[in-house]
Amino acid sequence: MVALEWPAAREQLQRPVLRSSSEALLSGPHAYGPAAAAAAAAGGAGAAGKQAGGGGKGEALSQSARAALACYLAVQRVVALLQLRELLSTGSISRSPPIATLTDAELRAADVQEGFSVDLHPAASIAAVVSFTPGVERRVFFSIAGVALRRLDAAAGGGGGGGGGGGGDLSLLRSLPVTVVADPSPTKPNAGVVLSVAPLLGANPTQDKNVPKWLHVHVRPSVRGLLRVLKAASNKKGGLLNSMRQLADGHWVLAFADAGRSGQAKLLVSQHSETLREAYSRHLAPLTEATPKTSGGGAAEAPSSPAPARVVGGLGGGAAEGWGAPDAGKAAAEGGEQQEEAEQAEQQQEEQREPQRAAAGGEG
Repeated sequence: MVALEWPAAREQLQRPVLRSSSEALLSGPHAYGPAAAAAAAAGGAGAAGKQAGGGGKGEALSQSARAALACYLAVQRVVALLQLRELLSTGSISRSPPIATLTDAELRAADVQEGFSVDLHPAASIAAVVSFTPGVERRVFFSIAGVALRRLDAAAGGGGGGGGGGGGDLSLLRSLPVTVVADPSPTKPNAGVVLSVAPLLGANPTQDKNVPKWLHVHVRPSVRGLLRVLKAASNKKGGLLNSMRQLADGHWVLAFADAGRSGQAKLLVSQHSETLREAYSRHLAPLTEATPKTSGGGAAEAPSSPAPARVVGGLGGGAAEGWGAPDAGKAAAEGGEQQEEAEQAEQQQEEQREPQRAAAGGEG
């Protein structure tokens, strides 16, 4: 999202031009206010919902669409703040964001789709039963694909490096981890053919309250699917809000042999999701550093291992703790320079008085 938003925001900030079309006003739910946006997202049938395009429950945004919309609007605000700060402090905006991003080719190469062959590691693959068609059950394996598990283990053990640049972290960032339901391969051991995929982050596995051996898994749209929707939003009638309606939710119900194995599958997803979130947080840390890294001579550089600023209010206002630190450091530096100049002036005055004192002593 950062890579997608950066060049567009840079062009608008360097050459601000008012759009002649009303699409600029209709493209975001914020144009109607929080109440209208919430009513539209929830499918309210009131005037606010109709105004924002949510005429009824059938047109409501899905859970995944609401999460994606909130995330993208937050990214827009963060990018705008970063570029504005860079423009005011350096007079220009860099062409690339301050973090490494993925190209379309890298995303395409990392994508795991139905019909792909995947490795089924014995320690991370659990047998289950699923029914994609009423009355037809299939014996499958539930597993994680799209990223080497050893990379996840290395990152969890601290071997991924920090600060958004370690080799282990970059390997994780160049992957699209998913949970898969796969048929065991009849010819290749510890391998299977993907029947269905669900992105690992957002799977939110939960055990059924009444039948604990059942595991409910949320299936949200893929990363590539979301990026396609965002790219096409500007050319689509109704803008971003209408485009988000393409993002639909899915749901798996997997039956394991017992509640213990169902809990094991849930723990597998939770542990790997936490490792990925930590890696992504380290990678995104430069976006919220107190002191931006610059390449000019005499310019302040960020410390080697800065503490990431905690974004306040869910990025709603774009404010982050620690962003005032550069001003405080500048004031302290100016105060030190003024004190040093005063000491030098006092020393010069003292040197000028010495000959006068010597002459006065001779006359005495």
